[in-house]
Amino acid sequence: MSSQSSRPVACLAVLNYDGRALLDESLPSIMAQDYDPFEVVVVDNGSADGSAAYVRERWPSVRVVTLERNVGVTAALNTMVRAAACG
Repeated sequence: MSSQSSRPVACLAVLNYDGRALLDESLPSIMAQDYDPFEVVVVDNGSADGSAAYVRERWPSVRVVTLERNVGVTAALNTMVRAAACG
């Protein structure tokens, strides 16, 4: 099997900033979809509410990219696009 065939076909990316409560609403729906294979990435834009640790604990299959500080929407979206390259 080539490395290309083992990569996810779809990548669902979520940008988060202090949105732990919103993640509780959105991630269950995202994780329940049946498209296969797929990867979920949460880019945490310097949250102070423990969102990144919470996602790692609650949804271990979700890849979390943590920005140390809030870099603003545009820079965070650019990070999200790079992270969503699925592999």
